[in-house]
Amino acid sequence: MSFSDPKLIAIIGDGTHLAGKELDDLLALAALNMMRRALQQGLKPLGAEVLQMLLVHWRRRIVYNPYQGCRVVADSADLADLMGWTEDHVIEGLRELLPFLDVADQDDYLLGTVDAGLDRLLADDAQGLGERLDRFWRVSHVRSAVAEIDDEIQAVLTGLKTLQYTGVAREDARIEALNRRWSDFETNRRFTLANALEEAIDDMPGFQQEVLEFELIHDLIIGFAYDGDCPRAGLFNPTIQELVGSKLQALHHRHRAG
Repeated sequence: MSFSDPKLIAIIGDGTHLAGKELDDLLALAALNMMRRALQQGLKPLGAEVLQMLLVHWRRRIVYNPYQGCRVVADSADLADLMGWTEDHVIEGLRELLPFLDVADQDDYLLGTVDAGLDRLLADDAQGLGERLDRFWRVSHVRSAVAEIDDEIQAVLTGLKTLQYTGVAREDARIEALNRRWSDFETNRRFTLANALEEAIDDMPGFQQEVLEFELIHDLIIGFAYDGDCPRAGLFNPTIQELVGSKLQALHHRHRAG
């Protein structure tokens, strides 16, 4: 049972490349939205508490199995243990929650075996859940990468200056090429500027291409200019390098949601 909304598939479903904290942040926002919608639509307090616990199960499940994005599976005995309730109390809450879920077998559900879809609560509404989640990720990713670039610009400038005094003639051409490449980056820089947020989130492949160019220049200079024991000798943005999915998500040519 996958999402009916292609925007959600692209950002938190089986169409996303995101993982780890980036994905979990989006799932948390989606869960909060589901709770908000259920309460607005009249869900009673007991059912709301059960829904909270089901959404915890949902977030855990989707991390391991994004192909069943809007499906939640649980049983009343497990929920009772987690909540400190009796099983009958949990089933009473499940009964209140029933109109808000897509349940194939109501008899099993009301006996405490939960296998239900959340699509009614996830379905895109006038506030555009898929669009909001997509923008949240884009803005967060852009701000993080731009901050890293701003932090490392001085390392690039210092490295270029250091290379000018190597005194090794055979390396002059390489140093000149690095200086020229850096100059071209500064001249053509468009998306990784502090005041270019909207341009960047509207063209994520272009933004990521610019980030990757800075990363390559930075790493060429650091690797060439410094010995291994230099405290500045480190690759650009090792944290984001570990989150390969964030690069793939940005590089994937997909029109902005909306």
